[in-house]
Amino acid sequence: MSATPATRRPNRLIGSTSPYLRQHAHQPVDWYPWGPEALQRAVREDRPILLSVGYSACHWCHVMAHESFEDPELARRMNDLFVCIKVDREERPDIDQVYQTACQILTGQGGWPLTVFLTPDLLPYYAGTYFPPRPRLGRPGFGQVLEACARAYRERREEVRQQAQRLARAVQEVLDPTAALAERRAGPDAGPGPTSQALVAAADALLHQADAEAGGFGGAPKFPHATGLALLERVAWRFGHAAAREHLLLTLERMALGGLFDQVGGGFHRYTVDRWWQVPHFEKMLYDNALLVPLYVRAGRGPRPDLLRVAAAALDFMLETMRLPDGGFACSLDADSPGPDGRPQEGYYYRWSPEQVREAVGDAALSEEVCRAFGIGPGAGDAFERRAPDGPPGWSEEALTVVGHVPGLPRPEFGRLRHALARMKAYRERSRRPPARDDKVLTGWHALAISALVAGWQGGAGGEPERYRQAAEAGWAFLCERLQDGSHGLLHVPPDGERVVPAFADDYAFAIHAALDLFRCTQERRYLEEAVQLAEQAEHRLAREGVYLTSSEAHASPLARAVDIWDQATPSPNAAMASAHARLAACLDDPTYLERGLRVIEMAWPVMRQHVSGTAGLWRALDDLDGGMAFVSVQAPRLEAVREALRRLLRLPHPALDVRWVPDPGEVRWQLCLGTRCLAPERDSTALLRWLEPQQGGAGERP
Repeated sequence: MSATPATRRPNRLIGSTSPYLRQHAHQPVDWYPWGPEALQRAVREDRPILLSVGYSACHWCHVMAHESFEDPELARRMNDLFVCIKVDREERPDIDQVYQTACQILTGQGGWPLTVFLTPDLLPYYAGTYFPPRPRLGRPGFGQVLEACARAYRERREEVRQQAQRLARAVQEVLDPTAALAERRAGPDAGPGPTSQALVAAADALLHQADAEAGGFGGAPKFPHATGLALLERVAWRFGHAAAREHLLLTLERMALGGLFDQVGGGFHRYTVDRWWQVPHFEKMLYDNALLVPLYVRAGRGPRPDLLRVAAAALDFMLETMRLPDGGFACSLDADSPGPDGRPQEGYYYRWSPEQVREAVGDAALSEEVCRAFGIGPGAGDAFERRAPDGPPGWSEEALTVVGHVPGLPRPEFGRLRHALARMKAYRERSRRPPARDDKVLTGWHALAISALVAGWQGGAGGEPERYRQAAEAGWAFLCERLQDGSHGLLHVPPDGERVVPAFADDYAFAIHAALDLFRCTQERRYLEEAVQLAEQAEHRLAREGVYLTSSEAHASPLARAVDIWDQATPSPNAAMASAHARLAACLDDPTYLERGLRVIEMAWPVMRQHVSGTAGLWRALDDLDGGMAFVSVQAPRLEAVREALRRLLRLPHPALDVRWVPDPGEVRWQLCLGTRCLAPERDSTALLRWLEPQQGGAGERP
C-alpha cells in the first residue's frame, strides 16, 4: 500500500523557494532540482535524465502531475529508469529555452508541461509535452514512453548519442543565430539598411494578420500580443496611420469588454480559447497586465477616455492581488481554483450563473441588467465546457458563464453597473476560494509592474494615482534591496541561502526601463544613475558581437547561451535592451549608448525585414533610435518652478517621451529633441505641444 501525500516522506523539492517545485515535493517521484547533485548522479550511474519543465499557473502541468507523477506505479518506473529533474521554467528560462527548442525541432510544436529525455551529458534525444498516463487519442501512454526511452538508451546507446548530438547542434544553431545573421547582413540580398521610414510597411505587414472583426491577430486561441499592439500605437502616433490606430483601439476595446478581462475583479487573463475574447484560459500573468496597462493609459488620455477605467482596474488588481507585503510582485495566479467539492476546477472562481448574480447583487432589476449586458442566461451552468464558436456568440440558452460582454448585445454601461460588479466582487471573495498564487518574484516581471505603475501615476489613472507612485517606488526599493548582490550584480530571483540565480538579459533590460520611467516622473537623479549601473553590468556580463546573450557564464546554461531576438509574451531581451540604450543616450547625451542600440538592430535587421510579427519589439526599438523618441530638456533654477508644466507634458499620451530637468540659474528654457535633431529652445513649454500631439494626417511623418 503506497503512502498518502500526508504521510509520504517529501522529496528533495521540499526546501525549494519555487511554489511550483514545492507542489511536487510530496509526490512519490524521486525528484531533484536542477543542480550538481542530480547531474553528477546521472554521470556516475550512467543513467539517462528525465527532465520535466513547467510553471505554477500551467493547467496541463497540474493535470499531468495528478495523472502520472502521483501514480505510484508510474513513479516507481521513473525512479528505476531515470534521474528525474524538475525545473520551474520561470526560475530557469535558459534551461527551458534550450530544451523547448529541442522539442520544437523534434515534434514541430512545444509548450508545457515539457518532458525531455537526456543523456547523462545533457544531450536531448526525445521530447514531448503532455503525455496521458495511458494511451489516448493517438498519444502514447506515459508508461510506454518511459519504457521506450529507457530501452533506447540501454540497447541502442551509440545510435541515441549520434541522434542527440545532431539535435544538440541544431539547437545551438537556432539559439545563437549571430553567425548566420552576420552572413545574411553582408550577402548580396541584404537590401537597404535599417531605417524607421520602413515602420509603415512593417505595420502594414502586421495588419495583414489582424482580425478586423474581433480585434487582435490571427484566430483562436487569441493572445493579447501587447508588443505588436505597441508597434501599431507607435506607427499611428508618428505617421498618422489610420488603419493602425483603428485596429489598436478596436483590440483594446474588445479585450476590455470580453471575458479576457476580469470584469468583476480586474486584471487580464493570459488568452482566450476563441477568437472573440470570450472564454479565457483563466491563469493571470503579471507580465500581461503590466504590458497592457500603459497602452490603456495612453488610449484613455487620448481618443478613448473610457479605457482609462480599464487601466485603473488592472493596476488595482496588481496592487490588491499580486503585490506581496514586502513590496515585491508575485508572478501569476493559477487557472484552476477549488470548486464546491474542494477539487480544482478550471476557472471556477470566475464563472457565474444567473442565480449567483442575483444572490450577489441583491437587486432583481440590476441583476437582470448584468445578465443581459454580459450574456449570462438560463442553462449557463453547463455551458462553460462548450467553447465559444468561431462566429460571434449571442444570447442563447447556452450563454457562457464567464462575465464578458457578448458582441451583438447592447454595450454595458459601466457607470450604471459599477455597484453591481462591486457587490459581485465582494460575494466572490467571501464565497469562493481564490486560485493559488505563485509568490515567486522575478526581476524582469517585477520591473514591468513598476513601469506599469509609473504609467498609471503619470497618466492620472484611477481616483488616487499618487498611490501608484508610492507602490512603484516601494517596488524599486525592493529590487535594490532583495534583487541585487555584490558579487553577482542583478539577480533573477531573490537569493535562497547559497543558491543564487544571476539576472538574465530581460531582467536587466526591463529593470533599466523601470529606473528610467521613475527618473522621468520624479527627476530624482539616483534612478538615472542606477539605470546606468545596470546597463554597464549587462554590457560586461551579456554583450557579445553587438547583441546580448540571454544568460551569463555564471548560469552554466546547457548546450548554448542563447541570443534571443524573438518576441514572446514580452518583448525580446535584445529589443528591450536596444530601446533602453536609446533612452540612455538621450538622457545622458552620450552617443555610446546610441551605438550599442544600433548594433543590435543592425545584427537583427535581416530577420526583422522578413518577420515583423515576431520582431515588433525590435521595430519599436529601431524607431526609438531613429527619431521616434521625443526628449524634452528643461533648464530652470528649481524643479518646483517647472514641475506643473512637466506634469502636463507627461500627461500627453505620447508613446515614447522622456524628460530631464537641468539646474540652471538663468531663465527657464525648454528644448525638444526628436532623435538626433533638436529644435530651437523655447521660453514656454506650450510651444512644444504641437510636436508632441499625435500625427493626424495620412501616412507621412510629422514635420
